[in-house]
Amino acid sequence: MPTAFPRAAPPSPATAWAKGTAWYVSTRLSGPHLDAVLDRACDDARIAPRTGLPRDVEVVTRAGDSGTYLFAINHTGADTKVPLDAAGTELLTGEHTAGHLAVPAGAVRVVRLDG
Repeated sequence: MPTAFPRAAPPSPATAWAKGTAWYVSTRLSGPHLDAVLDRACDDARIAPRTGLPRDVEVVTRAGDSGTYLFAINHTGADTKVPLDAAGTELLTGEHTAGHLAVPAGAVRVVRLDG
C-alpha cells in the first residue's frame, strides 16, 4: 500500500485485467480516504486532475456519430460555472455558450459542442 494513503484507509489493491485495471475497495470511504484512492486510480489511468470545479460537480463528455456532448450535474447547493474547451448549444435551455457553462445549484446541463 502506498505510504501516501491515510493510515486509517484500508488497502485498495489494483489488479490489471484485460485492457484496464480493476480497483477493489473493501469498505465505504469518504473524505480524504476516498480522495486518496480516487487520486491514485486517476493517476494510474492517466486521467488529468480536475481543476476549476467544486467538489460534487460531475462533468463528462461523450462523443458519437451525432456529435460531442458535455453533461454537467451540479450536486451542490450553490450555482457554479464549468469551463468549456469548445462552444456549443445547451440543449435544455437552447442557449449558445462559450468559455464556461453556468450550472445552477442542483441542476443538470447538456451541451452539444460545436465542431
